[in-house]
Amino acid sequence: MSNVRDAARALGRGDEAEALVLLWNELEPARLAGDRGTLQAIAALAGRIASAGDVAQRREAERLLETVERYASDEALAPASGVARVDGDLTPVESDVEVDGTVSEERVQGGRRPGLGGLLWLLLLAGIVLFNLLGDLLGR
Repeated sequence: MSNVRDAARALGRGDEAEALVLLWNELEPARLAGDRGTLQAIAALAGRIASAGDVAQRREAERLLETVERYASDEALAPASGVARVDGDLTPVESDVEVDGTVSEERVQGGRRPGLGGLLWLLLLAGIVLFNLLGDLLGR
């Protein structure tokens, strides 16, 4: 809640940008705590910024207001149950370990061989070092 007080002070000084940063920083802890009072205070200050700030600050304040409204729903404020929700692609990644726990034959035999790309990088690095050494020797 101290970020909300600091944001109100920043807004009183006319520093809408700092107020927005402080409000965004307070948003997630308030949601996780289920603190509707803090969410309402964030919404009130964001509403003031949306009506008084410049164009970019108004847009950011409106985005903050939309997020607060989304978080204010009962589902978003439900206490954490210890189970994480994962949004993303959960397709399996290729691995050397098979489903039954055995290691693939390629891994047992030493893995992949280095490709031509790795060799080219090594040659390039060696060439740069050699060039610098020759430059130092001939420059003296």
